[in-house]
Amino acid sequence: MRQQLLPSRRGSSDGRVGIRTGSAGSGRFQEMILRTISPSARLSPFVFFTRSRVDETGVAAHIIAWQKHRSIANERESINMPQKLRKLLPALLFTLVFSVPPAPANAAPRPYELEGTEVQSISSKILHRDYELFVSLPASYATSQKRYPVLFITDANYGFPLVRSIGNRLVVHGNKIQEFILVGLSYSKGDDPVFSRNRDYTPTDTTSGKGKELSGQAEQYRQFIEREVFPFVAANYRADMSRKIYAGHSYGSLLGLHVLLTEPQMFDQYILGSPSLWYDKKVMFSQERLYAAAHKDMPAKVLMLIGSFETVKPGDHNPRYNKESDMVQDMKDFEKQMNSHRYPGLKVRSEVIQDEDHLTVFPPLITRGLLWALPAK
Repeated sequence: MRQQLLPSRRGSSDGRVGIRTGSAGSGRFQEMILRTISPSARLSPFVFFTRSRVDETGVAAHIIAWQKHRSIANERESINMPQKLRKLLPALLFTLVFSVPPAPANAAPRPYELEGTEVQSISSKILHRDYELFVSLPASYATSQKRYPVLFITDANYGFPLVRSIGNRLVVHGNKIQEFILVGLSYSKGDDPVFSRNRDYTPTDTTSGKGKELSGQAEQYRQFIEREVFPFVAANYRADMSRKIYAGHSYGSLLGLHVLLTEPQMFDQYILGSPSLWYDKKVMFSQERLYAAAHKDMPAKVLMLIGSFETVKPGDHNPRYNKESDMVQDMKDFEKQMNSHRYPGLKVRSEVIQDEDHLTVFPPLITRGLLWALPAK
């Protein structure tokens, strides 16, 4: 119990000094000792309350004042009080007051922590940068020996706590989906988040090396996930690496499309929200055609989702509509183009979520994505 000494009027009629603590038993014991020392003296009516922490300066002042007042009473009770006991009084009082170690004067409040989560540092030899993996383990992980599907989420600073909360609610409260391990792919250490995602999530370089901005390193980042993140997760967790799910939004979905058109079997399922198909003059449409010319199949399950406001509506002044890019039509066109090649292993579908825009659509789309990718058995 942390303590603080505060002077206060005591409700007794005899004016004796008492020491009260948060425990009734210990308070009676301490007061009994002082009454044994001074059974009849009428002293200054201080009551020392032990509460949160010790103020040593205040205690010293109280003790000095108490001792001065006590000297008068000592003259009257010197006959009745044993000499040795009177000498022990200051030491005894000091021991009672400082019996609990003080807390730091300016202790900072504890940060809020997400239960069942871990942060793993990973230094990439491919990218020559350091990243962190945010990992959330299912509730039954500690008491079971089974392996779990793994969902990898981009933009982890935002996406990880949101997916974790929605996933836990669907598992614990509704038994709507299977338990899974969640791995958040964070931004590179020391870099601004916007700078990091612009560089790592985009498939082509639109800056031509000009200025401080970088782009077009999606392939290097994909290799980092495949060759360094996957082995790390497999070695440290009971992950079913045959059931890997990719989830991203906006540029995160642009990266997902790059993975899909480069190594589609890298993930079993893709949850792609509001894909930025407008990027670099709609370069992903030409990338898909190049893939189709070189491959006869695209073995993957793909769910694309977008908000109904992510389109352009000339003449409508609702600020939720996009001002330039009709991302809804882009998504429909891309789905149509993929289906036109009749890949036997491809299962793709899309959905427009009503009354959502680019900034609000992620919570409902990831809810739908989890229900689609991990339905309860």
